[in-house]
Amino acid sequence: MHSSRFLTAPGLVASHPEVPWQDAIALRHVLVHRYFGVDLGIVLRLVTDDLTPLEHAVRAILAELPS
Repeated sequence: MHSSRFLTAPGLVASHPEVPWQDAIALRHVLVHRYFGVDLGIVLRLVTDDLTPLEHAVRAILAELPS
């Protein structure tokens, strides 16, 4: 499923407020559009501290979706 379609699925985002949707979208925007201005220290912290809980949350959501 394309990511934009996933995020616009009716009620999906609202039913999972534990996922920092807007933060993930904002990070992608910075990485894609302002890559020369990316603070690598912040990216490292995000990867080491925040990525695993986000991955677990998204995997749980995907497991709930019909295939």
